[in-house]
Amino acid sequence: MILAGIMPGPKEQDSDEVQRYMRVFVNELLRLWRDGFLIKTAKFPDGRLIRVILICVCCDKLAAHKLGGFGSHSHTFFCTRCWIKQAQKTCTDAFKKGGA
Repeated sequence: MILAGIMPGPKEQDSDEVQRYMRVFVNELLRLWRDGFLIKTAKFPDGRLIRVILICVCCDKLAAHKLGGFGSHSHTFFCTRCWIKQAQKTCTDAFKKGGA
């Protein structure tokens, strides 16, 4: 399934506006993964539990940063999983556990 959308203008939305806009989709995806839904078939007359997960998001770089909560290459903390600073990413010790 492909869901395509364009956020309304007249100007570019900031990250908070994008997150508020996406809240409905995210909540629905969370429900579909957590609870799923039953589909009855000839092989499974009582129904079979189906869960839904988002696999891929295709967008331009600016939208990816806002949609995924990622910082741009110029941010001090550009990673959402660690606290390695931009200046430390060339240092191999920064990538070791407890490093930096």
